[in-house]
Amino acid sequence: MALFSKRRETVDQVIDRLVTQHRTDMLEQELQKFDPSRLQDKEKQTWHFYWGVAAFRRGDRPEAFRRFTEAYSACPASDEIRFSLAQEYGVRGNPDKMIDLFRGCQFPKISSRHLLTASRYCYLWQRIDDAVHFLSSIF
Repeated sequence: MALFSKRRETVDQVIDRLVTQHRTDMLEQELQKFDPSRLQDKEKQTWHFYWGVAAFRRGDRPEAFRRFTEAYSACPASDEIRFSLAQEYGVRGNPDKMIDLFRGCQFPKISSRHLLTASRYCYLWQRIDDAVHFLSSIF
């Protein structure tokens, strides 16, 4: 009897629904219905990650940076959040902080695709030794 259920959708369920319905433009609006301070563990990480993604998707890089910084403070063990914040530091012209955050990400907690991206960012900043470091985790 889901019709009468008072159980609220989880963050993952909301995201899955929006993706299935091709309504990811509603992500920010739907996430605002949650109080992140009341979420636990993985759901809290997911909320913070997608809260940053929502700002990124609408092209607001300063807000995305602020949100990913806040997310990292709230969920410092999340490699997904750490990786996203590292990318934002790269865009802001701070390769040292970017690389420091990338180095905190562990394979296979992040995908080989993420490591390739980290390597590419390092290459763009002419940090070849760091670029090779990330590639060596895969090969």
